[in-house]
Amino acid sequence: MTRYIIILLITIITFSGCEKYLDVKPDKSLVVPTTVADLRALLYNTSRMNSWYPSIQDGATDNQFVQTENLNRFTSLTAKNIYTWNDDVFNDDETNEWSMMYAAIYSCNLILEQLEKIEPVPVEKNQIEGEALFFRSFVFYNVAQLWAKPYEKNTAQTDLGIPLRLKSDIGEKSIRSSVEETYTKITNDLNRAVILLSVNSPYKTTPTKQAVYGLLARIYLSMEDYDKALSYADTCLSYSDALLDYNTLTMGSATSFPIPRYNEEIIFHANDFGRMVMSITYGRIDSNLYKSYESNDIRKTAFFRNRAGYYSFRGNYDGNSGMWFAGISTNEIYLIKAECEARAGNITTALQTVNELLKNRYNSTFIPFSSDNDETVLRFILDERRKELIWRGLRWSDLRRLNKDSRFSKTITRNIDGKIYTLEPNSPKYVFPIPNSVILNNGMQQNER
Repeated sequence: MTRYIIILLITIITFSGCEKYLDVKPDKSLVVPTTVADLRALLYNTSRMNSWYPSIQDGATDNQFVQTENLNRFTSLTAKNIYTWNDDVFNDDETNEWSMMYAAIYSCNLILEQLEKIEPVPVEKNQIEGEALFFRSFVFYNVAQLWAKPYEKNTAQTDLGIPLRLKSDIGEKSIRSSVEETYTKITNDLNRAVILLSVNSPYKTTPTKQAVYGLLARIYLSMEDYDKALSYADTCLSYSDALLDYNTLTMGSATSFPIPRYNEEIIFHANDFGRMVMSITYGRIDSNLYKSYESNDIRKTAFFRNRAGYYSFRGNYDGNSGMWFAGISTNEIYLIKAECEARAGNITTALQTVNELLKNRYNSTFIPFSSDNDETVLRFILDERRKELIWRGLRWSDLRRLNKDSRFSKTITRNIDGKIYTLEPNSPKYVFPIPNSVILNNGMQQNER
């Protein structure tokens, strides 16, 4: 894997906003940070730490489609492979979601190692360690959603997880952990981080205690540990439960992005890799999904732009069309809370939670949803989760866990020039292949396809 990691380091240098900390010496070793200011500069490098998170999983879901004439215009073979669940996804570019994620992990490991060699004041040291642990955990979790099997309690100890690289030594061989080890490391580090981090930050790009609790709620939801997910969601919202009233949005022209960046719902800001399959030029919203928004639902206007009878997405919480929001926000936490309450049989509370969110999404004619049937309420909340959190990289993880339940499992199909591509529930293709160059250079076991 050494050659591949060198590519990662080159990528870091290419995309870094603080190149002086990552200059290459004549002996090919990297200049390491030696002061608190150096470490802080690495953490504040938002182009590395808050960007380039995976979006390929969105391009592979049922939320969108690509018209054949647009698919034929793709210059990226990877984008086409993503869309059709090809067995070899990353055969056209070594700068990909895997390499970008492990580049960020390298930075986190370097920060944590050098932090032990300098003597900042305790508060400063705690904050830096907490931030690095959060970022590394956030990255590990994103990697696990693509390259590890969904968490299954009965098989997690033997299912293949991801390489948990914990050192900056690029010569260290990468070994795949189990799924259980993967999630245990992530959650343990986050429990350490929440002790160290501050409650507030002047920057939405800097992790806080609330961000940790929000991430833990997301993680335990994906693990189907709904009791813990609910507990962390409640704790997260105890710091701030602010919601953006969509009635106050200025819609502007059809090509504008009406939802402001760093708005009051944002707990932690990050954005994605920006694959062609997800671009507003080519990606189209699933027609049935679009039709599911009621006429008095402001999201129907705020989220979508008409494209000759089809629709592209414009409801980006990143405030532009270049990259999509991939962070943590209160609307996601409300939906985690509502789902977990419904699964616990607390449907009255679940309805209160989801209706609190929805009254900020509809115009003045909104009528709160009500039902006394547990499954009806759960289905409604899951539908709202899909509608509210579209284009954030979350649908893939939701499909992975919901497909285990026959009530919610779904087969996805693509029709391209008459050729049908199918993604069955619980298919091995819900785990992406590791890039071939990583396998060839390291000898790790490839994922089944």
